[in-house]
Amino acid sequence: GESKQCQQMMSVMNYMNTFDPESLQILVGDMNIYFDFEWPIDMLTRPITSFTHHRFNPCSEVAKQLDFQKSSKPNFRDTWEDVYP
Repeated sequence: GESKQCQQMMSVMNYMNTFDPESLQILVGDMNIYFDFEWPIDMLTRPITSFTHHRFNPCSEVAKQLDFQKSSKPNFRDTWEDVYP
C-alpha cells in the first residue's frame, strides 16, 4: 500500500546517506511512483519544508523517522522532470 511505498523510500534514503555526500550519487531504478501518489519520491526530489511532516502529507509519519533540516534545495534531482517538465 501507500505507507509501504513511503517506508521503502525511507530505506533508500537511509542507504544513500551511508555514502559520502560530497561524492556524485546516481540512483537509477523503478521506484513504483504513480502519477496520483508521488509523495515518496518527493521526499528525495523536493526541498524539505514544514509540509514534509504535515499530517496532510501521506508520508509524514514515515518522514518523522529522520531528523530533517529544512532546506531550500532537494537531496536529489529527478532527471525525468528535467527532460519532460
